[in-house]
Amino acid sequence: MGLQPAGVRQWRVCINGDFLVLEEMPVVNSFQGKICPYCQFPIKRNSGIVLCPYDSIPHHRECWEENEGCTTYGCVGQVHQGVKPEEVENRQIRAPGMETQQSPEANNQERRSAGNKKWLFIMLAIVLITSLIGMVVHNLNVPSIDSESEVFDGEAEVVLRGNRTGNIINWGFAASDNDWIYYHNDRDGGNIYKTTSESDEKIKLNDNSSWSINVKDDWVYYTNKDQGYRIYRIRTDGSDKNRLNNDYSTNIQVVGEWIYYRNWDDGERIYRIKLDGSDREKINEDSSWHINVSGNWIYYRNQDDNNRIYKTSTEGNDRRPLNDDSSWFINVVGDWIYYSYENDGWKIYRMRTDGTERTKINDNASGNVNVVGDWIYYCNRDDSNKIYRIENDGSNRVKINDDGSCCINVVNGWIYYQNLDEDDKLYRIRTDGTERQIVE
Repeated sequence: MGLQPAGVRQWRVCINGDFLVLEEMPVVNSFQGKICPYCQFPIKRNSGIVLCPYDSIPHHRECWEENEGCTTYGCVGQVHQGVKPEEVENRQIRAPGMETQQSPEANNQERRSAGNKKWLFIMLAIVLITSLIGMVVHNLNVPSIDSESEVFDGEAEVVLRGNRTGNIINWGFAASDNDWIYYHNDRDGGNIYKTTSESDEKIKLNDNSSWSINVKDDWVYYTNKDQGYRIYRIRTDGSDKNRLNNDYSTNIQVVGEWIYYRNWDDGERIYRIKLDGSDREKINEDSSWHINVSGNWIYYRNQDDNNRIYKTSTEGNDRRPLNDDSSWFINVVGDWIYYSYENDGWKIYRMRTDGTERTKINDNASGNVNVVGDWIYYCNRDDSNKIYRIENDGSNRVKINDDGSCCINVVNGWIYYQNLDEDDKLYRIRTDGTERQIVE
């Protein structure tokens, strides 16, 4: 078998001895909104498609090239030994209160002099004040490896991550540092802008098509499509832009002092670098999608093993599978892993992070899953990809909008999404379904 580019929009394919020439075709109404079997994102109005000559399944052109043929299991149109282009043009990568109580032990010695008592009371007052100050500082600033850089529904969460994992697996085009929302402005070439939750003020930060946006410690980290998806960072005021690596990087997550990412130049393996780009390390040998870094573990969909969920330590040790399901849109939240189960009609399931207590959560075909606090947001494929939410036990289902939607990002009480009914323009809506508006 072999796959060779025969032109910019044409391929010469040899399948089982038959030579075929495949051509890209424009999207027609019958294919718009169909789900590409490779990336699991809808086919958009302005994207090119390739139809498999054997099962007539439509694919994004980029997905056909990347997979080197049809992705349908068992189809003779699968071409696994072709030549993949080094770079695909126009590719789109469509995130407790401390109980410290510092009270001295009771002094059981005999009564001291009046002067000693006075000093004892002073010391106790100092200790009490110090303890109270420490508790306040702890509650505001102490980091937790599972925390997000977000304020949602009135609950402050400390800043350690650059973005929610649920946002990153949905292309990461919106992030927050609590004061500002940073977003990919598709009305201006994908450049990063920032705005506040309540005002119309907009400030442009860069001139790059930017994805997988993370914000941490006055820096904005992103993958730069204009420069081959290398990782860049820039100050939150738009100054000091610099490149951090030379890998084709997606799914980037800033966690603690590390940036984790999927390296397309090395078979989609997981890598990490320090925040300044130093100490590059390879973590695993699997084709890894939907990367989630939680605690000392990395969870991911292993495309080399039928899309089962695996986990490995952040050092690359103790790799193990957790389930047998073809699992998509993985979200690790606390002790639970949420995902869409392909072989059960894309319904949402969850299980413990050790693989136990597997449970079905809903009965909708669910894409673009994003778990935030007690809520699960998803695009309901049974209802034209409109956004719904349910509680994390599957109860209280609510429809949020009436737009065909893709790529849910939740920041500061807003849902940012691509509107498939409006040429994929970026919209936002409150998490209660109010104040729908186009993002400019």
